[in-house]
Amino acid sequence: MPKHKDSKRLCLRIAKIIANDSEMYNKLLKTKNIPMTDLMKLVDVHPVTVERNRKFIIAASLIINSGLEVIKSYLQLAEGGGEHD
Repeated sequence: MPKHKDSKRLCLRIAKIIANDSEMYNKLLKTKNIPMTDLMKLVDVHPVTVERNRKFIIAASLIINSGLEVIKSYLQLAEGGGEHD
């Protein structure tokens, strides 16, 4: 998990974008990699930032689309004060 709060929020925002876009999420499941070209069209973030936090973003995307409510609530806390988007 990223150490800084703003980095955590950014990574969770990216994970939500991947999780909510069925085409990108299916590519993630199929290739086990973040579909960078598709993601860069939607997010204005340097690719190195995504690559450095790749494992966290993938894990968060999988958790968001899972039925693991306890872990989802933990991600909400990691987002900063239980804010909901």
